[in-house]
Amino acid sequence: MHTPSGTSHANTPRDASAQERRASAWSSLGGARAIVENEAAAQQVRDPSTDTGSHRGGWPRSLLGVLRNAVVGLALLSAIPLALIGSGRTVVTRDSVRLVAQATRVDHLRVLRAPINQAISPQEAGAALRRLSTGTPTNTFPLQSSSAVHDRPWQRIELSSDMFPTMRTPQFKGPANFMVIAKTVEGYSAKEMAYLREVANAPVWADFDAVATAANVDLVGSMSGTTMSSKVTTLSQFPSISFSGNKQLAFAAVSRAAYYEASGDHAEAERVLRTLVSYGFTLIDQGAGGIDAMLGRVIVDIGRDGLWHFYTIRGRSEESVLVEPLPLAASVTTPVWRSATDIAADGHLPRTVRLEALSSLSLQSCGSLRTVLTGPSAATKRAISDARASMVRYPSEHALFDLIERSVEHGPELDYGNAYNPIVGIAQVVSAVTGNPRVANCTVLAASIKPN
Repeated sequence: MHTPSGTSHANTPRDASAQERRASAWSSLGGARAIVENEAAAQQVRDPSTDTGSHRGGWPRSLLGVLRNAVVGLALLSAIPLALIGSGRTVVTRDSVRLVAQATRVDHLRVLRAPINQAISPQEAGAALRRLSTGTPTNTFPLQSSSAVHDRPWQRIELSSDMFPTMRTPQFKGPANFMVIAKTVEGYSAKEMAYLREVANAPVWADFDAVATAANVDLVGSMSGTTMSSKVTTLSQFPSISFSGNKQLAFAAVSRAAYYEASGDHAEAERVLRTLVSYGFTLIDQGAGGIDAMLGRVIVDIGRDGLWHFYTIRGRSEESVLVEPLPLAASVTTPVWRSATDIAADGHLPRTVRLEALSSLSLQSCGSLRTVLTGPSAATKRAISDARASMVRYPSEHALFDLIERSVEHGPELDYGNAYNPIVGIAQVVSAVTGNPRVANCTVLAASIKPN
């Protein structure tokens, strides 16, 4: 999931225990400790011979004094972090509106998707995606086990200096994806064709094609299974599929198409490129959030560029116009403002965009003192409930929505870092005493935002 822009992160382990944080806060805060010491003093039993008040009030009066001091102490503790939260610096939401614009910018290319294979089940497609994507586990959220990772010849083979000498790029060990199709007109050497053949015949493409052509993919289940521990409280802990690994796979897919084009199999070259476009749309439509949407957007564009070169050299001007690169000015638009709940309710938008909007609601839990103190509003809870009813297809996605609900109740969990901040320490004490994690989490968010 995305991290709010302008926040400061460090390498503090996310799974540091609440007890450790609380102990650190108590030991380092003179003010907080003084309150606790006063509280302890208030609870001491006075000597009846020296305390005349004890005869008059007895234990009820002492109990009221303890409660009064506890309330005053907690109020004092709460005042400082809540003042920071209320300062107006925490009105931060994920840029769901911009994500809508980016993810839907390629919608006109959906006509180029490869035909759907109805024989592939969502779980089979999810398992194939899991084999393709090594993924990135988190400390609190391990990945589902997977079978052996596929061999990827483009990572293993070292190109000699006479192979694709003018087509090298730092982004990919093989020939540049934006040149390899067009260069088929000039022809490739025997060594270059041998390389392209090995790439094209790699077993990895069976899983790639299955993911790209499945009607639906249980992506969440393939990464996390059908249940999620209640200890997982934020969507940022959900393991994401490999961004760089899938991008490399897309570059290699263009080399795969180049092999068929150079061999004279033009129909197969086009099928491979359209399958690449489909793979990108699968990530946009079936993913778990904004990262998957942006990865899919990148892959669709890689496929679009390959098709543009293919249609150009084949003289298919009608199709080439559809996939030609947009001028920069035309690709930059000002998105129309929409609320996160409105985006989440829009069934015409990709699932990833709607899920990202829902995940941003955990940040909006810090948008006002009321939500920090009392939790998400009825409208927020209703938005999540309505989205669950319209979006959930598999048990794994029910578990994902359970996690969304926990994240909104819990507030955003960010790493503040090693730098000592007394206000954050106070907030951790307040959260521990009241059982309200939003006080600490929203204070960390507020303290992390850099002023303009």
